[in-house]
Amino acid sequence: MRLEDENKTAWLFPNPQPFSLEPVMTQRWMRERFGFPIGYGERKMIGSNSRHISEVYPLLPPNQKMSVLFAYNSDYFVVSVFFIV
Repeated sequence: MRLEDENKTAWLFPNPQPFSLEPVMTQRWMRERFGFPIGYGERKMIGSNSRHISEVYPLLPPNQKMSVLFAYNSDYFVVSVFFIV
């Protein structure tokens, strides 16, 4: 089970972020930093659960062998980060 406050607008990640990521990130910040994503997933309802909007970006040098998937809430704040090797 995952509980989430949909009215929250400042998602603050509690731990230091690698690769120059920030504690609070938006889709706009991601696109300014990384350009356009190489993959995009629309928001979908699966049963009574909502799947977030998601985007995949390649990391910049020297970490180019890795990509990152970012999931956004309905206000386009990053709510989760997944590293893909």
